[in-house]
Amino acid sequence: MFARLAARLLPPPALRFIGRLQYRVPVLGPLIRRAAGRVATGEGVIRYGVGTGLRFQGDGAVAGYLLGTSEPELQEAFAERIRPGDTVYDLGANIGFYMILAARLVGPTGRVVAFEPFPATAAAARHNARLNAFDQVHVIEAAVADRPGEEWLMTGTGPVTFRLGEDREQPGQLVPVISVDAFVSTAEEPPPDFVKIDVEGAEERVLLGMKDTLRQHRPTVLCEVHYAISDFAGFVARELGPLGYTATRIDGDGIPEAGARFHVVLTPLSEPITSTT
Repeated sequence: MFARLAARLLPPPALRFIGRLQYRVPVLGPLIRRAAGRVATGEGVIRYGVGTGLRFQGDGAVAGYLLGTSEPELQEAFAERIRPGDTVYDLGANIGFYMILAARLVGPTGRVVAFEPFPATAAAARHNARLNAFDQVHVIEAAVADRPGEEWLMTGTGPVTFRLGEDREQPGQLVPVISVDAFVSTAEEPPPDFVKIDVEGAEERVLLGMKDTLRQHRPTVLCEVHYAISDFAGFVARELGPLGYTATRIDGDGIPEAGARFHVVLTPLSEPITSTT
């Protein structure tokens, strides 16, 4: 009761501060997560942010989704770059919070193609699209990497939970895998104008599997870089620079060599100067 009342009365900056305390003061983590779980339980209406007024089923998810306070810098990046009529690919859609934000922004003339490998999570994303009558959303049950096929997707709680094709003695399941290039070349969906990537450590594989799409269709890419990735700046210079893409952190800081979680916008600033290898 107290948690729900606080969520209604506190302003968004205060709610975000409380959410960050669980990481800054680990001893408070269990208490904050229990309170957040009470706030996020059930179906409700998003209170703040780009999704204000949208309906959302957030059982077991981040409380900031239903409150609308989750990652405001990402929401702002969506609002600044996604236009009515655009096609958005959401790679790693989870239960669909950013998917429905994109659906609102593209409107009924646009398209959102969301990729989520876990059946229950994909079903939750579809449900959240239906709650808002977003017929422009298509949820595909598949992981995304550099090549199509089937791979083992770990479901553990370690630093990299999205780990394809590795130790099958770890908890996980076999899932279908596609690449963006293979999907664009065979599916009856338009190529993307904007791509969001949140794949828990598989970012470089995903980007390698969409180089033809980057070269031919020039989408803007918003990518979360996991802290297990090292030298992402070098990867961009080596693999994406020849395609005319540059990387900029959305918070304005420089790109670290390793050990950090951050978000970058990959923007096509020039025409490709070499072909994909």
